[in-house]
Amino acid sequence: MSELSHSSRYQTSSRFYPGCTPPKPPLTLTPRIATDPDTDTRILWYIARHVPALRFWLIANPSATPELLEYVSQVGGPHVKESFDVLFSALDTDESDSLKNYSDTVEES
Repeated sequence: MSELSHSSRYQTSSRFYPGCTPPKPPLTLTPRIATDPDTDTRILWYIARHVPALRFWLIANPSATPELLEYVSQVGGPHVKESFDVLFSALDTDESDSLKNYSDTVEES
């Protein structure tokens, strides 16, 4: 149900989220669109609000705003928790590697 050709199903939702109307067909929402940093923010928000099966892909999008990620974390969906665990684990690894590299540099000085 990731195709937006069923626009009548989504029209009623737009009244609750002003400015969040579905993109014009024939756009098919896919993991590629959800993770593409060039995808319009309005489309990312549409995915977050209306396509729970793709929410976890938004977490991998480098252009996802903190507000979007907060929304996704609050509403949840399939694999969202696991995806955040992977993200936080990667961030922890990057941080510990940076601290190790910094301490190695300080010791060499």
